Amino acid sequence: MITERECDFIANDLYPTRSWLRRHYNFGKARTDCHSVYHLACGISAMSQLVPPTIGYFLGKEVYGNTYILIVGPSTESRKGAAISIVERGLRLVYPQVVCDQPDSPAKLVDLLIENPKRLIIYEEFGDFLAASERGYLSPLRPRLTNLYDGCPVSRATVGKTKDKAATVVAFPRLSILGGSTQDHLERYTLSIDYGGGFMGRLMTFKADRERTYPPDTLQRDLVEEFQ
Repeated sequence: MITERECDFIANDLYPTRSWLRRHYNFGKARTDCHSVYHLACGISAMSQLVPPTIGYFLGKEVYGNTYILIVGPSTESRKGAAISIVERGLRLVYPQVVCDQPDSPAKLVDLLIENPKRLIIYEEFGDFLAASERGYLSPLRPRLTNLYDGCPVSRATVGKTKDKAATVVAFPRLSILGGSTQDHLERYTLSIDYGGGFMGRLMTFKADRERTYPPDTLQRDLVEEFQ
């Protein structure tokens, strides 16, 4: 398990001096007592939406900036919601069009991507999504999210005033997910097959135990400045 000291080395020695990720990491660490790795994870999630949709690199196949990130820790005690909140509030202030509502169907997900091909879905309680998508009404979302992780084009047939069907295609969907969950929810609502080749195998998971304890700051600093 990664330690806070190792996180400090990554953020302050490996990241470039003027890196926004470094600034975000130190901003979050100074204001919350959650484990620092959560700030690394949430920062990466935010940065994924700043990459132009057509930019990728070749690693056996074309790989793009889509990131599915899950931070894991005990409810309340881990303060994972505080780390997620910093990123969500900042993006809603300076880049609100990328933060979208949680889709309730594959069709709604495609509609959100048609409106804007760059989207970040935030599940502060990812366990609720796991419970609903295990066998419930959200179960069709898991395979669609699995395909979108690889940047596969998506489309939806639309009907105009002339009743003619036309396919609306999103050629470069750049979808990212940021979620927080307890270990109990992961164990209850997922199976080993989900990790071997399914949806859960796409999630980059960060789990850590809190090493610091102090009252959370009121976050009065201007988040717009932090996200510029």
